[in-house]
Amino acid sequence: MRRGWPDIGCRWGSLVGGPVRLGGRHYRLVVYPPGTDERERRLLQTWRWWPGGGALLATTTLGVLSDPVGLPIALVLAVTLFLGPFLALRRILRRPRRDMAVVHAEYLYGPSAAADLARCRRLVSLGSTLIDAEQALDRGELTPVGFQLVWGDVHSQALAPETRDSARSTRTG
Repeated sequence: MRRGWPDIGCRWGSLVGGPVRLGGRHYRLVVYPPGTDERERRLLQTWRWWPGGGALLATTTLGVLSDPVGLPIALVLAVTLFLGPFLALRRILRRPRRDMAVVHAEYLYGPSAAADLARCRRLVSLGSTLIDAEQALDRGELTPVGFQLVWGDVHSQALAPETRDSARSTRTG
């Protein structure tokens, strides 16, 4: 599903977006819990792609080993290769996984609802705030504590459900 869209951001998460097949735009904002270190960030990224990547690994293992060792043994090995890392990641990432904010928005051109456009604008705005804060931190214009404050504010906004009032104010603003 990536289609070569660039990930923007590093410390805080990512903002991915691009055109959809039928005309319109799709965005996905991922905001890690504030204070996530590099190890947790890598593990969270692995957690997000493991269902697809692990399934591919298990299927390949099953296909390659079914003839030499037999189907039952190959099946047990494939399930172990999938579930072992999956369960280990699940246990290690209990809190960060629960607190991670993943928000999707899609706007189709044409008779689409104004709320869809407002949701897309909201995601881009939240992502832009974090991008600007990260760049300011890299330039030395923002302290690490200030960056954590911005990150925490955007994280809480991303987790908060969008209300009609915020969609209305985004539309008029």
